[in-house]
Amino acid sequence: MPRNILTVFRRSDPGKQLIAKKVCESSNELDILKVLNNFQPKSEHIISLLDSFEVESRTWAILPKMDSVIDYIQIAPGRLSANIGQICWGLIKGVAYLHGHCIAHRDIKPDNLLVRKDFCLKIIDFDLAIQVKDEDEEVDDQCGTEGWMAPEVEAQSSMYSPIRADRWSCGQVIIYLLDEFGKEDEPLSSIAMKLKVHSPRKRPSLLVCASGVGQCQGTEGWGICRAKGNFSASMLMHSGTEANSSILDTISAGMGSGRAVPSGWCSWPVALME
Repeated sequence: MPRNILTVFRRSDPGKQLIAKKVCESSNELDILKVLNNFQPKSEHIISLLDSFEVESRTWAILPKMDSVIDYIQIAPGRLSANIGQICWGLIKGVAYLHGHCIAHRDIKPDNLLVRKDFCLKIIDFDLAIQVKDEDEEVDDQCGTEGWMAPEVEAQSSMYSPIRADRWSCGQVIIYLLDEFGKEDEPLSSIAMKLKVHSPRKRPSLLVCASGVGQCQGTEGWGICRAKGNFSASMLMHSGTEANSSILDTISAGMGSGRAVPSGWCSWPVALME
């Protein structure tokens, strides 16, 4: 398990394992997760932020612990195979929800997709995510993972729309999952191929695909973001409780150095998690 991830539990509920993730200093992940927690209605396909705290000027986010799509493919493919349609539609709905609130994920890939026990998909890892004004806003930095990035992002040759790039990555994941399990699903295959067209402006809005409107055509009027402007301070202020970090428990990391978590939380040694 990466060093920025710990398996933790509350002392009041030791039987329930959770994840503590060290938030990258340069990312907006915690702010974005807090804002998403405040939107109503919430999406069941976006990971929930349970808590957050600071230790030695570093921020940690507490998140639910689940297995990833990749975990299932490697360890229990048979269990995932029967639910691939549900997983793919969960991805479409989850990314559509983000885009509806003007948030581009920018690293859609199987590793960043978790699966609950009832096979409800959850999108995670908002390290690279940004808020945009609308789908026409463009950026010039290369973000994502090789093999899952849209052609215009990988080329690094021009400005691109992160919303439209997300659509391509979503289509790539759907095609990968259908091929991996030999599934023939005409509606999903058709959507995925349209999402992967070379011209970004011809990629259909996931908001349209998720709602089942028409034939999921790449019409440019769709996909208008509902959330305008930057994150508001009031949204961030009411985003759940901050754990009290004045009293720290230093827990052996099993790697020669201790790691601190706030009082009330416990952490297993890394050796027991791997």
